[in-house]
Amino acid sequence: MGRYSEQIKKMASKALANQLFGYYQRDKALNFINVLKLDSAIDSGNLMQHIKDEWETIGLKVGILEEGVDFNAKSREFLIESTLLERIKLEQQDFSLVGHTNVFNVPVPPFYLSQAAVNLLLLDAKSAWKEEDEELFKEIVQRSGAVPVVICLMDTDRFATETFTGMLPPYSFFRNLEYRFSQLGITASKA
Repeated sequence: MGRYSEQIKKMASKALANQLFGYYQRDKALNFINVLKLDSAIDSGNLMQHIKDEWETIGLKVGILEEGVDFNAKSREFLIESTLLERIKLEQQDFSLVGHTNVFNVPVPPFYLSQAAVNLLLLDAKSAWKEEDEELFKEIVQRSGAVPVVICLMDTDRFATETFTGMLPPYSFFRNLEYRFSQLGITASKA
């Protein structure tokens, strides 16, 4: 991605933020998104900050709560007493992003998964999908109940990202031609 990498990350985060906003429920007292990951190497904090920045540009009040900084996922308060839900209520944000650590190492109680607006599962596009990943994914979906689980692939190549964001920089005649060809839009008059 080179010198455009930050711009590309922002564009991809904007596309994700727009998709996630569709899960906002005005009549619900708690609107939060669990940001889950199967690999500790995935940088969920940076992604959550980009989403927060995007939503704040349209006037939303957004909070970020991260495991290890704002709460301890290995504590009784988190695992049994659901104090994090009380904290989210007290903060009175339009949306809260709750970043969890690697779900292989620390379980996320069902009451957090089933009360979220949506559960976002971050996966590394360069990692192989293993049998234990499949089992954990099925468990997350089952414990989420009626709450959707959305998968977000991180660290994808340019062409996979452009499927969701549209053409990414740099913008030039040849890049436009390459993009249109990759999207099977060679004969289209608009890109």
